[in-house]
Amino acid sequence: MTKVQKLKKAKNNKNRKAKLIYAVVICALIIAAVSYALRGTKVTITQYNVIARHPGISPDYSGTVIPPNIAPLNFLIQQDGSRYFVKIHSKKGKPIEIFSNTPKIMIPQSRWHELLNTNRGEQLSFDVFVKMANDQWNRFSTITNKIADEDIDAFLVYRKIRPGHRIWRDMGIYQRNLNSFDESLVLDNGYLNHGCLNCHTFCDNRTDKMFIGIRSAIYGSSVLLLEDGVVNKIGAKFGYTSWHPTGRAAAYSVK
Repeated sequence: MTKVQKLKKAKNNKNRKAKLIYAVVICALIIAAVSYALRGTKVTITQYNVIARHPGISPDYSGTVIPPNIAPLNFLIQQDGSRYFVKIHSKKGKPIEIFSNTPKIMIPQSRWHELLNTNRGEQLSFDVFVKMANDQWNRFSTITNKIADEDIDAFLVYRKIRPGHRIWRDMGIYQRNLNSFDESLVLDNGYLNHGCLNCHTFCDNRTDKMFIGIRSAIYGSSVLLLEDGVVNKIGAKFGYTSWHPTGRAAAYSVK
């Protein structure tokens, strides 16, 4: 191969590489543009029909008191339509505006917390718009709630078990961070050879002292006492339990 041929080949390879990069960039721009358009962030509603009733939403958060530190109250709009718009606003701060191609409304977590924290004790309003098949927007009556001054306790503890609880195998005690959607395991019955892991009772809602009842063919029926990070096993079968406020005694059922 001559020197000229080598230079020509190198130039062709360079051109092909440049065209490939160009094609990739164009595809990325097209994907970004389509994604941006689907989000509908540039849509402005200037004309709409007023519907003199609240929209159907699930869960129905109408007329509730909302703790300022609770996770976003996402919901489903139960109205037929082709597009949906929700404006969440209060006395202070920038409103949250959400356009969606589906009736499922997902609220940005950081902006939700900022809006609620800034407006403790104030009203929180939800303006719901639905675009109909004739391309006309309907605006429903504003859903109004109140933002509490006080925070909600950060964690909730519960048992997970299949609905047909008379026949079960897998269950566990879990905790949920109510400030977000984070869930973590406290104790799973896999550690007990799939025995029953049921009644759990906190002493005066304190996190440093609680009972967890277990029933296992291998480990027997007993109670775990969790106190100040230490776990002790009590050789008794506790059913539903209630702590005395002092934490020195407990009443329980026997079945």
